[in-house]
Amino acid sequence: LNITESAFVIGHIGRLTDEKNHEMLIDIFDKIHEADKNVFLLMIGAGELREKIERKLKEKGLDKHYLILSNRLDIPDLLNAMDCFVFPSKYEGLGIVLIEAQKMNLPCFISNNVPQHAIISNLVTRISINISPTQWANSIMNYKKPKKIILDYKEWDMNSIIRKLEEIYIRTI
Repeated sequence: LNITESAFVIGHIGRLTDEKNHEMLIDIFDKIHEADKNVFLLMIGAGELREKIERKLKEKGLDKHYLILSNRLDIPDLLNAMDCFVFPSKYEGLGIVLIEAQKMNLPCFISNNVPQHAIISNLVTRISINISPTQWANSIMNYKKPKKIILDYKEWDMNSIIRKLEEIYIRTI
């Protein structure tokens, strides 16, 4: 990816559409970049707002500090390249990618519009999208990873889901 190994990588995965709130993501990243030039924004997604997002990054002078990748099959590897995951969605159906990010032990900073059901660890910080990008940036920069990570993904485990489906099918026969 040609990202400096020492860079702090802020990641985001999601369609490049209005509900994912890339405008705010860029503003948050800009505030972090003002405090620390050794940060990088890695976004994975495709969508109609790509040109608008790239234009805003360029206007803020961040054009050498980001990368947008689309249509990737190596999401676990990309999550592994991130130091934190930022998800300031205006609204969200579930946010499966948030579950994936937590499974990779990434600190996650999400809007309070992401369903509670997608929170499976103590790595998640919920933040209102009504507060400033500066406050989001401060939360990210001052984050202390828990000494013990609690991760409960039983509900999302494939074997558990298969058992539940089998029980449903047996009851309906």
